[in-house]
Amino acid sequence: MLLKNSGKGIDYRGMHKVMNPGVPVIAYPSTAGTGSEVTWTAAFIDTIENKKLGINGQYVAPLCGVLDPRLVATCPRHIVVSSGLDAMVHAAEAVTATTATDMTKLIGVKAFAMIYQYLPICLNYSDNLQAWSKLQLAAYLAGVALMNAGGGPASAVSYPLGVHYKVPHGIAGGIFLRGVFEINTTKGYLGYASIYDELFDANHSLNEKEKTVDFINKFNQFYDRLNAPRDLKAWRCEGRGARADIVRLTMEQRLQNIKLNPVHFTEEDVQILLENVCV
Repeated sequence: MLLKNSGKGIDYRGMHKVMNPGVPVIAYPSTAGTGSEVTWTAAFIDTIENKKLGINGQYVAPLCGVLDPRLVATCPRHIVVSSGLDAMVHAAEAVTATTATDMTKLIGVKAFAMIYQYLPICLNYSDNLQAWSKLQLAAYLAGVALMNAGGGPASAVSYPLGVHYKVPHGIAGGIFLRGVFEINTTKGYLGYASIYDELFDANHSLNEKEKTVDFINKFNQFYDRLNAPRDLKAWRCEGRGARADIVRLTMEQRLQNIKLNPVHFTEEDVQILLENVCV
């Protein structure tokens, strides 16, 4: 982008500030998670301002992407888990966001269901290129959905955690996704039933409320199978002070994401998310 636009990269943070097409890029993703081969966002951590920021716009996106499962099949396990959870957050929040459309919902539920089915297979059978191909496609679809709908609370809290505690973005989102599901359903949200219906092991005889409850149960079991982190101790994010700082930074810097939640999500709800994983 900078080869075709003057100045420094930081001059272009924000939306649609890049006015000239950059050098064409053909992206070969080496992880199945971000969907960066299709999105128009480039994310960076500003170490001076201690903020995670994006350069966003039509001239930031790659010309095209090539999904080759051989490039992701050799990823270390912790990268596969983190990347897969990142894509799962993208998919879920693209379904539930107040800005979601029929298209992002259709794509999001499919992407979530594919990750749910194929991520454990990839972890257990690393030579199964068909499963890796499905996982790559799911991450791509989740990226498309997210770009057109926007993120939510799980994405929001992940940003300051990445900046201040170096928590991998996908792991942070995955840790909080369960809490977001539970808070939203406690407030009466039943929209997860549409995702549930796409799961390969869904029970379609259940009513909407029962599907929502079983959806959370199945996600918890899925998360356990991944053996993914349940708290932030490994990154030394512990105690009341850390919780207060992350809550404050989330509300200051990522309020727009919080507002995209399908039901009213308060500062107290963010506090609850942190209390469960930052003890």
